[in-house]
Amino acid sequence: MSAICKHVDIRRKQHGVRIAALFLCVLLLMLCTGCSGKKRYSVTYADVFDTVTTFTAYTESRAEFDALAEQLHAQLQEDHRRSDIYHEYPGMVNLCTLNNRAGEDAVQVDGELMDLLQFGARWHELTGGKLNIAMGAVLALWQEAREKAADDPDSARLPEEDRLREGLAHCSMSDLALDTENGTVRYLDPELKLDAGAVAKGWAQKRAMELLDHARCTSWLLNMGGSVCCRGTKPDGSPWTIGLEDPLDKSQPMRTFLLTDSSAVTSGVDQRYYLVDGKRYHHLIDPDTGFPCDRWTQVTIVLPDPMLADALSTALFLMDREAGSELAQKLEAEALWILPDGSQIKTAGFPEFN
Repeated sequence: MSAICKHVDIRRKQHGVRIAALFLCVLLLMLCTGCSGKKRYSVTYADVFDTVTTFTAYTESRAEFDALAEQLHAQLQEDHRRSDIYHEYPGMVNLCTLNNRAGEDAVQVDGELMDLLQFGARWHELTGGKLNIAMGAVLALWQEAREKAADDPDSARLPEEDRLREGLAHCSMSDLALDTENGTVRYLDPELKLDAGAVAKGWAQKRAMELLDHARCTSWLLNMGGSVCCRGTKPDGSPWTIGLEDPLDKSQPMRTFLLTDSSAVTSGVDQRYYLVDGKRYHHLIDPDTGFPCDRWTQVTIVLPDPMLADALSTALFLMDREAGSELAQKLEAEALWILPDGSQIKTAGFPEFN
């Protein structure tokens, strides 16, 4: 197995399990006060998308909730495996399989993985290349550096610039050939490596939303390490309460806002990072430079579609305000930008903080 498939759990090796800046302080009632008789149940999964995932729902019984949670967990596990770049799995072609077989003949993939790759290709075009799922060769270098720093902080170093330049030469989405008619994927550059981390959680959440809607569950919230989506309200009619942490000062009070039938996703400098000579180097890499983008410290998106919200939070973090605002307006999304000095910019319809 090639080095790309060696499992690296950055969150555990860096600073323990870090929940994203949109920390899910979901302030729920312990018991529904409405007249429906539904009660609140919750379960946490630790084995999907390398983060803490919590599913909360109001149902008529524990048995009903457990059945939903089991279906949801199984689907999230499957989607985690499809988007995994570190492991291959028996009977499945996933991103690790594609990366290992780069430069070979076209590889057959299932419809779900093809949908994810097509989504990534569309967003590459939509953002002028700022969101790029073909950045795996560069992202792997930063991940390697973070891992070494986690093992020995005193020896923390930046990736070598010549290796970064070489990696950037193999990040072209034009080298990813998607044949939707035949359901095949081919890498035209044998050094190309995919990494769909910028869109995979939102894709999985969109599929989770479809599953729960099909099951007619009308009151639930799914938190995947700070990426939140929810349906309906609590049975008493009150919205879900979402908490947003200061990305640079965790001692500050958490700001909260209300959410109904929507999603909220944050990208920030506090999610995956390491320090070199006291400076923070995070995981949101500008494809034009190969280095972390330092324009913002946090971007939060509120949008009904979690798949769009996930992609947009990363894209806007890597874009300037003018381009980002234009894209947010085009998608009818609400956005909040936090600058390094702590000042804020937000769209007119972004939820008010409580």
